[in-house]
Amino acid sequence: MSIRLRHWLFQVQRCSLMRTDTQPAQMLFRDSVMLVPSKPPTTRFFVTIFPQPIILSPGMSLTLPISFRPLEKKEYEDRILFEKQEGEFSVALHAKLPRINLLFPECVQLPQCAVYDSTAASFTLSNDGDILTPFSWETPTPFTLIPSRGILDPGEECRVKVIFQPKLALVHDVLATCCFGDTQEHKKTTHLMAIAKYPHLLVYVPRDSSEDSGARKFQDVLCFGSVAVGSTVEKFFEIYNMSVVQKVSAPFRIERTKEPMLRDQVFFCDVTQAVVPASGKSIIPLRFSPQTVGIESVDYFSIVPAGNVTRSVLKVTGSCKGPEISFERPYVYFGCVNLGECLVLALNMTNNSEAPAYYQFDIDNQQSVFFFDYPYGILAGKSATTLMVTFQPTHPIIYHRRVVCLVHHQDPIFLDLIGTCHSNTVNPYILKMKDLIRYRTHVARGLTFYPPDILGTMLKEGKLLVDEDGTLTLPPELLEDKPLEGCPCIEPVVEYFHDGVSSDFTVFPPHVSLSIQEFDFGCCAKLQQVEPLPLCLTNHTNGKITVIWTNRPSSPFQVIPESCEISSLKSMAFRITFQPPQLNSLYAAELEGFAFYKVMRHYSNIEEPITMCAPWSLTIRLRGHTFEPGRQHFIPRYTLDCNTVKGDNGHSEYSRTSVPFLNILDHFLCVDHFLCVVSCMSDTKVVQQQRCFATLRNMEEEADGKEEEVLSLFPINLDEPSSLQPGPSKLDVLSQVMCNAESLLLEPSQQVFPPVCKNTTTHQSMMLCNVGTTAISFNVSREKCPSVLVKPHCGFIAPSAHQLILLSTCPVETAVQQHTLLLHLNFSPSFTEEITLQSSAEPLVLLLEGDGYLYFKPTCLGCSSSRTFTIKNCTRLPMLFRWKIQQSDKKFLSVRPDEGSILPNEALAQTWTFSPGEHIKYLLRSWVTVWREHETQDDKTPKTERYTLRVIGEGTLGTVTLQAQEEQVDVGNILVGSTKSCELVLFNNGMCALKYVLSVEQMITGPCDPGEVATDPLAIELDHYKGTVAARGKVFLRPILRPARQAHYNWTISYAVSSCKATDALEQKQPVCCVSATGIYPSICVTDACGAGSVCGISKLHLWKLFSLEILNQYLERDPTAEELTFRVPTKHSTLRIPPIYTPVMLDFNFGAAPVGSEPSVVLLMLKNNGVIPVNWAFLFPCDQKIDMEYWAEATEFDPTELHQMRILDNQLFSISPKSGKLLPGQEQTICLSHRHDFIGTDRLPVLLKISYGREILLNFIGVTLDLERRYIHFTSTKHLFTPIAIGTCEPPKQIYELYNGGSTSVVYEIQVDALMEIQEKNYHHAVFICLNPRGEIGPGLTAQTEWIFSPLEAKTYTLDVPIHILEGDSALITFQGIGYDPYVMGETAHFDEMASSATTPGSAKLTVPGLPVYLSQPRIAFGNIPVYSKCSRFFFLNNASENEAVVFAWHIGTSNAVAILNILPETGVVQAGESISCILTLHTGENPCFYSVDLVCEMYMQQSLEQYEKEQHEWEIEKARQAVEFTITEKDLDPKKKRTQDKPTKWGSDSLGSARPPQDPINIQKYKTLPPIKNISVPNLPASRSQRRQTQSKDASRLWARPYPPRPFLTHLGVTARSHSIDDFLSSFSDDMPQHFLYHQLKTARREAAESKSGSSSSSKIRFKRGSIKSQKWEDLANCSEQEARLVTDMLCIVIKGLLEETQFHEAVVRSLEEPIPYFCQFWSAESAKLRDKKQYPGGTSVKTSFLEFSTKDDIIEEEFGEEKVPPARTSADGKRLSSVIRKEYSREQKEAIVRMPAFANLAEMVLDNTIQNILVEASRGEVVLTSRPRIIALPRSTSHK
Repeated sequence: MSIRLRHWLFQVQRCSLMRTDTQPAQMLFRDSVMLVPSKPPTTRFFVTIFPQPIILSPGMSLTLPISFRPLEKKEYEDRILFEKQEGEFSVALHAKLPRINLLFPECVQLPQCAVYDSTAASFTLSNDGDILTPFSWETPTPFTLIPSRGILDPGEECRVKVIFQPKLALVHDVLATCCFGDTQEHKKTTHLMAIAKYPHLLVYVPRDSSEDSGARKFQDVLCFGSVAVGSTVEKFFEIYNMSVVQKVSAPFRIERTKEPMLRDQVFFCDVTQAVVPASGKSIIPLRFSPQTVGIESVDYFSIVPAGNVTRSVLKVTGSCKGPEISFERPYVYFGCVNLGECLVLALNMTNNSEAPAYYQFDIDNQQSVFFFDYPYGILAGKSATTLMVTFQPTHPIIYHRRVVCLVHHQDPIFLDLIGTCHSNTVNPYILKMKDLIRYRTHVARGLTFYPPDILGTMLKEGKLLVDEDGTLTLPPELLEDKPLEGCPCIEPVVEYFHDGVSSDFTVFPPHVSLSIQEFDFGCCAKLQQVEPLPLCLTNHTNGKITVIWTNRPSSPFQVIPESCEISSLKSMAFRITFQPPQLNSLYAAELEGFAFYKVMRHYSNIEEPITMCAPWSLTIRLRGHTFEPGRQHFIPRYTLDCNTVKGDNGHSEYSRTSVPFLNILDHFLCVDHFLCVVSCMSDTKVVQQQRCFATLRNMEEEADGKEEEVLSLFPINLDEPSSLQPGPSKLDVLSQVMCNAESLLLEPSQQVFPPVCKNTTTHQSMMLCNVGTTAISFNVSREKCPSVLVKPHCGFIAPSAHQLILLSTCPVETAVQQHTLLLHLNFSPSFTEEITLQSSAEPLVLLLEGDGYLYFKPTCLGCSSSRTFTIKNCTRLPMLFRWKIQQSDKKFLSVRPDEGSILPNEALAQTWTFSPGEHIKYLLRSWVTVWREHETQDDKTPKTERYTLRVIGEGTLGTVTLQAQEEQVDVGNILVGSTKSCELVLFNNGMCALKYVLSVEQMITGPCDPGEVATDPLAIELDHYKGTVAARGKVFLRPILRPARQAHYNWTISYAVSSCKATDALEQKQPVCCVSATGIYPSICVTDACGAGSVCGISKLHLWKLFSLEILNQYLERDPTAEELTFRVPTKHSTLRIPPIYTPVMLDFNFGAAPVGSEPSVVLLMLKNNGVIPVNWAFLFPCDQKIDMEYWAEATEFDPTELHQMRILDNQLFSISPKSGKLLPGQEQTICLSHRHDFIGTDRLPVLLKISYGREILLNFIGVTLDLERRYIHFTSTKHLFTPIAIGTCEPPKQIYELYNGGSTSVVYEIQVDALMEIQEKNYHHAVFICLNPRGEIGPGLTAQTEWIFSPLEAKTYTLDVPIHILEGDSALITFQGIGYDPYVMGETAHFDEMASSATTPGSAKLTVPGLPVYLSQPRIAFGNIPVYSKCSRFFFLNNASENEAVVFAWHIGTSNAVAILNILPETGVVQAGESISCILTLHTGENPCFYSVDLVCEMYMQQSLEQYEKEQHEWEIEKARQAVEFTITEKDLDPKKKRTQDKPTKWGSDSLGSARPPQDPINIQKYKTLPPIKNISVPNLPASRSQRRQTQSKDASRLWARPYPPRPFLTHLGVTARSHSIDDFLSSFSDDMPQHFLYHQLKTARREAAESKSGSSSSSKIRFKRGSIKSQKWEDLANCSEQEARLVTDMLCIVIKGLLEETQFHEAVVRSLEEPIPYFCQFWSAESAKLRDKKQYPGGTSVKTSFLEFSTKDDIIEEEFGEEKVPPARTSADGKRLSSVIRKEYSREQKEAIVRMPAFANLAEMVLDNTIQNILVEASRGEVVLTSRPRIIALPRSTSHK
């Protein structure tokens, strides 16, 4: 290490050394100094150079090397001292050990995971140490950390992956330990936390669009329906992840049910594994590719989550349908055609199925007299076509040929072609269709072996008869009671195959037979040396026949001789010649001949048409080729379509075909065929298919470069000759390339015959398509499998044509039999294809669940238990089944269904029911018999199989009980009209399953009519009323509650045990549980109201009356009517501008009156949700209820009411903010209602208050706007009701009627008392109504209280109409009503003496004036009922909610009752930000009973704005005083030096009216210019332009200084109400409340003087709001003093008081003052005189409790009494002393009792207690005292004996 010393800075860096190291350290200094190391390191571990002086110049540095040589593994410390002129300093040397530390988080939270799934998270592992650190992790299962070990360099980081693979559904929280260090001695741990959950998967099969849409129902059956053969239909099913609480992804796999006997698979699912996201779904495709027509397929797929925890089985079904080709007629009748002519007829062919049909007529158009325009083709599904059939005869004979139409995947169809040819010389009998029908009947009866002439003779001789159908029959005696054989119905397949040629069987013996029907000439390379082949034809009839062959001159094949006659039962030899025209070609043909009886050559030989016999057609298939030896034969290009076994991937494994694509590239017309071939390839080669398609399409336009493109499609290594067949040209290479490409796409196949029973023939079609440009000759060899019939097994396929081949076999074994057919093509051994066939007979195999055992759980006697039992058809054919139960067991055992059918591979679930009759164990047996369905249709005894099922069960006894988990279930509150459900758990504690029947009883309680609710329907609905609960099991019951009214519901749910055989319950009903709920409506109420703007002077009590808020709250508490629930939510439902009203409740919202142009009348309402459910409310204007309509649909004429509402809405005179909202339970919201005074008049607008699903109240908004000079008193109502008064009341109380001045000028009112005098005369001159102040004046915006006394004479209602006149205004007629009652008659029902509760007005003051942060703790103080002469106090607070602004307040006290004394302390003050001030309100009642209703107004100012106003006011007054003495010299000829000075701008003041004086005109210039007066003098202005005037006005305005206006105060109202009673009335009515009141008696003179002074001051003020400063001088001095001044005064007072307490002379002076002699006039006072005076003062004899509370103004009595306590002169004797002591004590006791009875003492005690309680409350409000805390108990120590 080295230390570097550098100039400029004076600081040294701290050095740290590790191991043996040398490091430099720099030292920086400011000035040039000389440094000398005064002391080297003290230890020998730090070594530096020898100390020597060091001189550093400015800007230079020096490096001091330090070497560190440790000996132990520990930390070392040392220091080096340096000296300089300013002093010494040291450099600390530290050598620390290398630190080893790894940093990683303390906790790792992994995502939630499904069981047997995995999830991962990662965190950072960093090396915070100083050396290379190896580490390794120790992690418990199921967590794994990767990497588990490693090495980190210092400062290096690595990401550690945490893998979570749970096997149990738990909350996993483990500790993973990290061991690090060389010896792994250091360890740190981290928490690995994760949650594992079992997945919950459900299978859902979407419905078809045709089905009704509804709620999702999870089902496990996917039906494909009927699908065309060879096509593929794809459908989807969904797997839902129902893990809701802990959302986890769920991996799963799809498995197919493995069945060894099922070989052909038609359902395929490509998805084998997937993951369902949390709370999501996976859509899985499923394909159905049927191959066997008429087979219904069933298969099962299992959806297994990871871990095999559960398993969901999906059943898939589908059927296969093939083409359905039919002809319009099964024959074509040509009639008679002349020789040399031809006839063409139409044949309509229809395909009635959706599957396309490949058809082919088995006829050679080139060699037959009948030919079709389209002998083969494709007919699309649900389509029809017309074929043209031509008849061109070559000989004049009768023609009939039964041509077969082969259809792929359909049975063959036979078509009869009938025609007759006539020539000039030969005219045979014309064959008709009815003759053909009779002929087939004759064939069945064996009569066609005789010629027509013989049959005619036999008919004449009676050996033959004619039946009713017109056919020949043998006589009855020859039939031997055998039934007549009619025209047989032969299956087309049997007729096609069993013709005696293709098989050894025939339906009917042949009439004429050929020795050979197929000839193969083989290779005929030598064209002229082809040997003819022999043919022998045999006549099996009893007549001579004629055979004529149809030889075409152009055909290379001929039959010699062309015609001949063959005698009966004789044979004739023919020769078939083959004369090919050219070499290297293929030849094939089908020669046609007709044989008929010789007598049929002329119609004259047929005597009886009934004996007519149809000719027999003869066909010979011929083929051969002329390829020279060694010559390459034509390469066949074909496709072979047949039913094949499909692999697990779901794609057909077609047989390998030699389909070279060389000619496709040479001839672009065959591209479509190539696409057809490629489309049949495996879907796994989709990419190659698409590339093939795109390339071939491009090749159609660009022939160049096609070889390279094909090579790019199917890459092959051309450098390897082994992969190619030898060929001379590049085209051969391309051909081999395409063959190799096809080998990649196609695989060998195995053709499967349709399933059949044993010894039943099955057949299958096969289509061979020629996709090349050359013909194909084929031959199917049966040498290896003679049991398979093939027809046709040889033939010729033209280019682009197809050949249908039918295969047939009859399996005799149930084992799978393999058949191999050889397909030889084009006479070349190299073009031979093997076709593998499989067939087997399906046995009757039924699989029973549980190996044929069925166990039932113990069942209670009289009950039954059911179980599901599954049987499965393990074959490929459907079967029928029938269960057989012994007759003796049928009363215990039953099954449903007991018979039916089972589809192939279908598992059928059956329900078995066990009903024991005795308490024993049962062992029962049943049998199921299965057989094939088609065997019963053949009227044969079907072959059956029987399987045995053993049923084991037990009948038990015992009592079963049903209990609920909770006996009392309280659902809570439910909105009326809505529903709510709960879940009940019912337990069965018995040992047997229990069948139960539930019933419900309903009871409704609450504010409702019992008779009405008795007829209410049940408001509860159970999800089930009957069911079965397992032994020791539970069942969930979900009732749905629908309360219909606002009441409390109780439902008692009972059960009864039921029997499966009896309809009645076995036991009585027993209660299970009780469910209770409360139906409620949404409820809101108005809790507070506050006025602002023009109504700020209205008290809250008056505001509640204007807006009828008390009545509104009463209406809101009631239930809504049915009409109000017409629209449960706010809806636009009307087309009228004035919508209809559905509520019977209407109220007035009266905004009062105000002058036009004044501020809007703003009323703030506090809405509160006083219910328990959320409430949606809305105020709806008429336009909010009107449906928006087009302009043309609106009405053009409006009535006055509509026009009035339109004016209000267009000008927005009434506004509500917000108009709607939502309140949660207990939540409050402020609503602002305002009325603008823009137009003079009365504004009315109906507004609907709509509570969703609740009340609907119509509010009539009313607002009055007055002229500025109009005198107006706003009357809330024209009726006023006084408080009822009891008759006989000596001193009826005063009552108040308020008058509100809503105008801008003062109003003088006068109440006419004439009506009062009239009613007084009617009541015997008794003053029933007295108005104490009938005349008065009301200031603008203020309220006056008129005092009335109502003194009823009788118990009745008094009514009088009193006119109230307004000076220069409108008068009003008010109806006053008063009720007098007899308290002795009404008794306790008379509660009129009680004061109204505070429920009518708000009890809290959370609602304040906008912008004012101060609010009252209570907006209204109700003293209630109090006696006269009482003193009552109330405590409340002013709270400042602002955080940064203080508020100045001042109370204005005024009352209409001159006798009452109302005080509030403090009257003025400041409420600091965030604080509160306590206020005390004291009420002194007068001597007369009275109603008190006082509105105290508190003026409040923001302190900051008030101080700013006072500052500006002070500056304005100073400026005004300055301008009063200031003048300006304006002469121009003064000293030029003074001219340079600039006059300062002058500010012009303003007077109280606000007018300012502008500067004088520049024309009137004077030498001396005085200040202008305060009032402006208008000076005429010169004409000027508009811009000049604007500039002058702005300049004058900028120079004026207007007098500042005081800030506008905020007004807060405090309502005070009380009612005073006389002492006697109060004691009689409220005797229990008398001790709570303090009677404060004063002298009448003093009280009168105080009342007069108070009334005078109140009448002069009348709540006039100050506009100046409201602070008193004392408060200003106290508030303006600084903290130091206050502390100084406090210290001085403390010193003075302390000095007085320590001064002895002061104490002596006080004692001397107390010992002064008593004044002489007090010597005449005695206790008796005091008592006598008390009696004289209260002659009424009031109680002592009230008499001793008399008030005395002589405050010095106490001092005088204490002064009398002088010690009498000393006595000379001891007896005299003792007597003197006793007398003094007794005298002192009497004095104390007299003092206690004095009113002054009572006032003093009340004052002390009042102040004490107030102090406690103030301290409690500040948090200094906790009133609710537990009192402390201090245990004093025990006194000892030595004290």
